[in-house]
Amino acid sequence: MRKSAKEVFDLLVDGGLKKRNGWMSELERLGFEEDELIEIGEIENENMKQKYDNSFYRKNLSEWKKDDSNKEFQLDIFRDKIDEFKKEYKRICDKNYNDKQNNISYIVRKFTMAISGIDEIEKSIKLFKFKYRVLAYYDKRNGKGKIDEYAIVRAREYPISNIYEAKRNFILCPYHDDKHPSMFIKNNFGYCFVCGANVDSIDLMMNKLGLSFVDAVQNMQ
Repeated sequence: MRKSAKEVFDLLVDGGLKKRNGWMSELERLGFEEDELIEIGEIENENMKQKYDNSFYRKNLSEWKKDDSNKEFQLDIFRDKIDEFKKEYKRICDKNYNDKQNNISYIVRKFTMAISGIDEIEKSIKLFKFKYRVLAYYDKRNGKGKIDEYAIVRAREYPISNIYEAKRNFILCPYHDDKHPSMFIKNNFGYCFVCGANVDSIDLMMNKLGLSFVDAVQNMQ
């Protein structure tokens, strides 16, 4: 008996196969009709929204969207926070790279990275970038923006490997004349050990195609 759209989606999730990695084309190959693919896509979008609503990205979002009278001031704060965390992220990554060049053992470097708090720093960068982007494109007058937060979340989760070819978690950095892959990709987040670029998938799409933030997000849906 043919499985329902919901059953197919559950199998895809259990198998770790994501939409951006080609499940749509795989289902087309298996003979699923367009209306079935649309239904599966709608299930995936609803699943993503529930995940977002329960995530740390949602925390306090409604509070500062109620009053944007100090919008520019808030944006400045978010920019400062992003820069602050990026500098600390760069310091930790550069130290790890230098330790590697100085033949410090992998175990020691792994332990040093583990206690450095880099995962929390990365999480903070993503959080403040997300808040900045939503606030920057939110219009209090009509209660919405050119793009909503769900669209930003979807775009941020778009695999970097779909934008640039990755080998062993490294890509050629597009922010300088890179001859050997120097941008490390982890958790869909990129850091270049040469020029210090610290970016996500949206930044890379904007850079590659010369798009505005809004156009890049819409292109990644």
